[in-house]
Amino acid sequence: MIYKLSNILRRVMKAQENLNPLREELQFIDDYMAIEMVRFGEKLRFVKEVETNTLDKLVPSMLLQPLVENSIKHGLSSKVDGGMIRVRSRLVDGRLHLLVQDDGVGIPEEKLATLFEQESHQQRQ
Repeated sequence: MIYKLSNILRRVMKAQENLNPLREELQFIDDYMAIEMVRFGEKLRFVKEVETNTLDKLVPSMLLQPLVENSIKHGLSSKVDGGMIRVRSRLVDGRLHLLVQDDGVGIPEEKLATLFEQESHQQRQ
């Protein structure tokens, strides 16, 4: 775990670079998830479905970590039986498509409706 944490800290300190190969972002996520999986145990599952032709594509630095962290914090941490986080990458018509998905608790319908209302209101201003 100390090795994984040291990798994360080195990466965060190096995050001044604007773009990194997806391969490096995924290695960072592997280290991050290794620590989270120790924390949550067997309750947390992590699946990567990464097409090899996407690994050298440049992405903004630290793109995936906040999304994965959000999945854990808001989607899975309160779920008694745990859950799964899936990260996918693929190329479609020369464009990189990334997906971070979880099977967590989700957002209640009534709150989801107000989020869309807030977003719509903000766009009109």
